[in-house]
Amino acid sequence: PGVVLWGPACDMAAYNEIYQFFLGDEHGGHMRQLHLPVPIAPDLQSGGELVNPSFDPKTQTLSAFNKSRGLGDCGTATRWVWDGKAFNLLAASIMGPCRGAAMAEWPTLFVGRRR
Repeated sequence: PGVVLWGPACDMAAYNEIYQFFLGDEHGGHMRQLHLPVPIAPDLQSGGELVNPSFDPKTQTLSAFNKSRGLGDCGTATRWVWDGKAFNLLAASIMGPCRGAAMAEWPTLFVGRRR
């Protein structure tokens, strides 16, 4: 309560849409850039720019799916969960080579669990 996640679209291409995310108060004030732990080094932070993002208010989960090509058989898939103060890394997968692999077959970089 009292926190708003705001993500305006910044760029669009053939199959990827890029959004920049911010957190603010419920009146749209005190906006600050969202910083997210990144999958390769969870102690580092990203600048809140996400590709093809989605947010599930029921589970408080923010997701991003960066497609390396339109088919969606390669790229990165990442999820973060809100703990009331910040988004924490929940899961990350990556598939470098585009070989028609389903996302369930992608190598996992990180798996967390909810408490």
